[in-house]
Amino acid sequence: MTRKSIDAESYTIHLSASETDSEKQCSYYMWRQKFTVKLENRVERRSEVDDWMITLAFPYGERLVCGNTSPGIYAFLPTEMVTNFPFIIQADFILSSSRETILLDDIWNQGILS
Repeated sequence: MTRKSIDAESYTIHLSASETDSEKQCSYYMWRQKFTVKLENRVERRSEVDDWMITLAFPYGERLVCGNTSPGIYAFLPTEMVTNFPFIIQADFILSSSRETILLDDIWNQGILS
């Protein structure tokens, strides 16, 4: 049997938010893994990047709710794209100029999603 390093880490974060006089808390189990950028997915604007870091955040316990938002896709900030998965996806996606959507036809993003 051989064991292969997958260059990943996991950890838990605890968030809290204050609304009026009460403070609410929630926790997320985080899974973060590094993937090598494939040659066919390299783009000029990310020429210095050798690895994609993709993070999945799984809420457990009670979640903090801000409006009617569902877990979705983040590119360091939230996008308007919703996955309907019960977790958050964070990666260095290339976004539209409005930062609202991922450019799905961009070869960089296709590499992250594959």
